[in-house]
Amino acid sequence: MATIAAMFTIGSRVRVPLEGTKAYRRGIIATIQDDGTASVLLEEAAPPPASFVSKPKQTITSINEEEAEMTVPMSDIKPLFDFELYDKNSDKDASVSLALWKERGDRLLKLGDALAAMEYYQGGLVESSSQFSVGSVVIIKQKGFTKLAEVDCMEDDGDSLDVSLVFDGAEATIRLSQVVLGVSSADSDRLQERMLLNLARCCLQAADIIVLKQRPLYIRCAVFACTLAMDVSQYYDGYEGPATSTMTTALVLRSKAQIMASKFDHAKADLKRLLSVDPQHAEANRLMRQLERTIQQNKVSEKKLVKELCKWVDVATSQSTKL
Repeated sequence: MATIAAMFTIGSRVRVPLEGTKAYRRGIIATIQDDGTASVLLEEAAPPPASFVSKPKQTITSINEEEAEMTVPMSDIKPLFDFELYDKNSDKDASVSLALWKERGDRLLKLGDALAAMEYYQGGLVESSSQFSVGSVVIIKQKGFTKLAEVDCMEDDGDSLDVSLVFDGAEATIRLSQVVLGVSSADSDRLQERMLLNLARCCLQAADIIVLKQRPLYIRCAVFACTLAMDVSQYYDGYEGPATSTMTTALVLRSKAQIMASKFDHAKADLKRLLSVDPQHAEANRLMRQLERTIQQNKVSEKKLVKELCKWVDVATSQSTKL
């Protein structure tokens, strides 16, 4: 115990396990008790990203969480990795490659700290996609849908782009804010796709540990990340290309997110799409069985609710008639 206690002092940034889960969170030691425990203030969670084109602002609002302090045994406290202890925007970290961003995120995700891992996947995606120019391929958001487009012209106002949609050639003038990801021309290993999928995994894990009212933010981010991963995959392989590992994984993860959001029709559509090209996919079949059971249970619950409402209406009507 003395050795462990000597590693940390009040004010140390550390990682602690969340009770009843396999997850970890970063925090700061507030007090150290004589009984070998410490009170740790959990770091506030940044909201999940909605775009990867501009760097996150330092003034970004954090998720306001309750129960942000916890008491843990000193023996359960872990140190942070060295790369977590300096500013990601500092000169020391300015030349980090996309592969290194991913490696750092992977280490944190494997450890169980999904919220910390998200920062590194987001950082790598921002660094790899923000510097686009004429001729670059980007993913834009148009009327609620993501679409691949090639940049034809960047207007002098710095806020408008002329683009051509990749798969049908349609031209459009859009605002810079509509660009959500730049497809990196230097990404020969297609790391962007894998980072987007891991970001979706982080969001799904975060949805289980974050305060209840913030869960929808992370679920929507998981859907968004999976959709972008599929868009990037389709850019390389085409809409009629083979069922790549990116596509199958994205459909599984997106269906899980849709189930968590109770969007059962969307989840079923993704699973049907996957099973149409891979009927023996074990995870998709398991999720489809789970989804069908959930839909059936909901129907039974709805029938019971309707029946109870009808009884209540009958009683209320009868009483009003007597009056």
